[in-house]
Amino acid sequence: MLKDDLLQTEFSRIEMDVSISPACWLITCPIIHMGFCPYETTIELEAEEVVKTDVLICGKNVSRRPYGELGSVDKSSICCFQALHSNFGPIMPGCGCDGEKVDFAVAELKKRMKARGDTGQIKRTEELLKKFNALDAKLDLIMDHLKIEKPGALAMEGRPLTPIL
Repeated sequence: MLKDDLLQTEFSRIEMDVSISPACWLITCPIIHMGFCPYETTIELEAEEVVKTDVLICGKNVSRRPYGELGSVDKSSICCFQALHSNFGPIMPGCGCDGEKVDFAVAELKKRMKARGDTGQIKRTEELLKKFNALDAKLDLIMDHLKIEKPGALAMEGRPLTPIL
Protein backbone atom coordinates (compact mmCIF):
# COMPACT_ATOMS: atom_id res chain seq x y z
CA MET A 1 0.00 0.00 0.00
CA LEU A 2 1.37 3.43 -0.89
CA LYS A 3 2.01 5.49 2.20
CA ASP A 4 1.42 8.91 0.68
CA ASP A 5 -2.30 9.39 -0.04
CA LEU A 6 -1.44 12.08 -2.57
CA LEU A 7 0.28 9.48 -4.77
CA GLN A 8 -2.90 7.39 -4.89
CA THR A 9 -5.15 10.32 -5.66
CA GLU A 10 -7.14 10.15 -8.86
CA PHE A 11 -7.42 13.71 -10.02
CA SER A 12 -10.59 14.86 -11.70
CA ARG A 13 -10.50 16.95 -14.85
CA ILE A 14 -10.72 20.69 -14.16
CA GLU A 15 -11.17 23.28 -16.90
CA MET A 16 -10.39 26.89 -16.03
CA ASP A 17 -10.99 30.00 -18.09
CA VAL A 18 -7.92 32.16 -17.50
CA SER A 19 -8.62 34.58 -20.35
CA ILE A 20 -7.74 38.23 -20.29
CA SER A 21 -10.77 40.44 -19.75
CA PRO A 22 -12.30 41.52 -23.10
CA ALA A 23 -12.15 45.15 -21.93
CA CYS A 24 -8.41 44.86 -21.16
CA TRP A 25 -7.81 43.11 -24.47
CA LEU A 26 -9.60 45.86 -26.40
CA ILE A 27 -7.92 48.65 -24.42
CA THR A 28 -4.48 47.28 -25.33
CA CYS A 29 -5.73 47.44 -28.91
CA PRO A 30 -5.29 44.44 -31.19
CA ILE A 31 -3.23 46.66 -33.50
CA ILE A 32 -0.55 47.07 -30.80
CA HIS A 33 -0.18 43.35 -30.15
CA MET A 34 -1.12 42.53 -33.78
CA GLY A 35 -3.47 39.77 -32.76
CA PHE A 36 -0.71 37.68 -31.17
CA CYS A 37 -2.09 38.21 -27.67
CA PRO A 38 -4.77 35.57 -27.07
CA TYR A 39 -8.22 36.87 -26.28
CA GLU A 40 -9.29 33.51 -24.85
CA THR A 41 -7.11 31.19 -22.77
CA THR A 42 -8.15 28.00 -21.02
CA ILE A 43 -6.16 25.48 -19.03
CA GLU A 44 -7.43 21.94 -18.59
CA LEU A 45 -5.98 20.01 -15.68
CA GLU A 46 -6.25 16.37 -16.69
CA ALA A 47 -5.17 13.32 -14.72
CA GLU A 48 -1.62 13.14 -16.13
CA GLU A 49 -1.06 16.40 -18.01
CA VAL A 50 -2.12 20.01 -18.37
CA VAL A 51 -3.46 21.45 -21.64
CA LYS A 52 -3.30 25.17 -22.39
CA THR A 53 -5.42 26.50 -25.25
CA ASP A 54 -4.91 30.03 -26.58
CA VAL A 55 -7.39 31.44 -29.09
CA LEU A 56 -5.96 34.27 -31.18
CA ILE A 57 -7.41 36.37 -33.97
CA CYS A 58 -5.37 34.34 -36.47
CA GLY A 59 -5.91 30.87 -35.04
CA LYS A 60 -5.60 28.62 -32.05
CA ASN A 61 -2.61 27.21 -30.18
CA VAL A 62 -2.90 24.06 -28.04
CA SER A 63 0.00 22.99 -25.80
CA ARG A 64 0.13 19.78 -23.74
CA ARG A 65 2.64 19.08 -21.02
CA PRO A 66 2.94 16.32 -18.42
CA TYR A 67 3.08 17.71 -14.90
CA GLY A 68 6.72 16.67 -14.59
CA GLU A 69 7.67 19.02 -17.46
CA LEU A 70 6.10 22.18 -16.07
CA GLY A 71 9.25 23.24 -14.28
CA SER A 72 8.27 25.53 -11.46
CA VAL A 73 4.81 27.00 -11.04
CA ASP A 74 4.92 30.33 -9.29
CA LYS A 75 2.69 33.27 -8.53
CA SER A 76 4.04 36.75 -9.16
CA SER A 77 2.60 40.04 -7.98
CA ILE A 78 3.23 43.61 -9.05
CA CYS A 79 0.97 46.11 -7.25
CA CYS A 80 -2.49 44.55 -7.58
CA PHE A 81 -1.60 42.56 -10.73
CA GLN A 82 -1.10 38.83 -10.22
CA ALA A 83 0.03 36.16 -12.66
CA LEU A 84 0.88 32.48 -12.78
CA HIS A 85 4.27 31.62 -14.31
CA SER A 86 5.34 28.19 -15.59
CA ASN A 87 6.86 26.70 -18.73
CA PHE A 88 3.62 27.72 -20.45
CA GLY A 89 4.56 31.35 -19.91
CA PRO A 90 2.68 33.94 -17.87
CA ILE A 91 -1.06 33.61 -17.38
CA MET A 92 -2.96 36.68 -16.11
CA PRO A 93 -6.68 35.97 -15.74
CA GLY A 94 -9.09 38.89 -16.01
CA CYS A 95 -7.26 42.21 -16.01
CA GLY A 96 -4.53 40.67 -13.88
CA CYS A 97 -6.29 41.29 -10.57
CA ASP A 98 -8.01 37.90 -10.18
CA GLY A 99 -5.86 36.67 -7.30
CA GLU A 100 -8.27 33.91 -6.24
CA LYS A 101 -8.13 32.24 -9.65
CA VAL A 102 -4.33 32.54 -9.74
CA ASP A 103 -4.02 31.11 -6.20
CA PHE A 104 -6.33 28.19 -7.04
CA ALA A 105 -4.47 27.40 -10.29
CA VAL A 106 -1.04 27.56 -8.62
CA ALA A 107 -2.15 25.35 -5.70
CA GLU A 108 -3.84 22.79 -7.97
CA LEU A 109 -0.88 22.62 -10.37
CA LYS A 110 1.61 22.21 -7.51
CA LYS A 111 -0.50 19.46 -5.93
CA ARG A 112 -0.67 17.59 -9.24
CA MET A 113 3.01 18.15 -9.97
CA LYS A 114 3.91 16.64 -6.59
CA ALA A 115 1.79 13.55 -7.24
CA ARG A 116 2.31 13.11 -10.98
CA GLY A 117 5.62 14.81 -11.66
CA ASP A 118 9.11 13.41 -11.24
CA THR A 119 8.91 13.27 -7.43
CA GLY A 120 5.68 11.27 -7.59
CA GLN A 121 7.15 8.87 -10.15
CA ILE A 122 10.20 8.26 -7.96
CA LYS A 123 8.06 7.59 -4.88
CA ARG A 124 5.79 5.20 -6.82
CA THR A 125 8.84 3.37 -8.19
CA GLU A 126 10.30 3.02 -4.68
CA GLU A 127 6.99 1.62 -3.39
CA LEU A 128 6.84 -0.86 -6.28
CA LEU A 129 10.40 -1.97 -5.54
CA LYS A 130 9.44 -2.59 -1.88
CA LYS A 131 6.43 -4.65 -3.01
CA PHE A 132 8.61 -6.61 -5.42
CA ASN A 133 11.15 -7.38 -2.68
CA ALA A 134 8.35 -8.51 -0.34
CA LEU A 135 6.93 -10.81 -3.04
CA ASP A 136 10.41 -12.19 -3.73
CA ALA A 137 10.86 -13.01 -0.03
CA LYS A 138 7.43 -14.70 0.10
CA LEU A 139 8.24 -16.74 -3.00
CA ASP A 140 11.50 -17.90 -1.39
CA LEU A 141 9.58 -19.00 1.73
CA ILE A 142 7.04 -20.93 -0.36
CA MET A 143 9.81 -22.65 -2.33
CA ASP A 144 11.60 -23.58 0.91
CA HIS A 145 8.37 -24.94 2.40
CA LEU A 146 7.66 -27.05 -0.71
CA LYS A 147 11.32 -28.11 -0.86
CA ILE A 148 11.73 -26.79 -4.40
CA GLU A 149 15.29 -26.10 -5.43
CA LYS A 150 15.97 -22.48 -6.23
CA PRO A 151 17.26 -21.86 -9.73
CA GLY A 152 20.86 -20.70 -9.89
CA ALA A 153 21.72 -17.16 -10.83
CA LEU A 154 23.12 -18.40 -14.13
CA ALA A 155 20.44 -21.01 -14.86
CA MET A 156 19.74 -19.41 -18.21
CA GLU A 157 23.41 -19.43 -19.22
CA GLY A 158 24.10 -21.68 -22.18
CA ARG A 159 20.56 -21.50 -23.53
CA PRO A 160 20.28 -19.97 -26.98
CA LEU A 161 18.70 -16.55 -27.11
CA THR A 162 15.74 -16.39 -29.44
CA PRO A 163 14.75 -13.03 -30.83
CA ILE A 164 11.25 -11.78 -30.10
CA LEU A 165 9.47 -11.02 -33.32
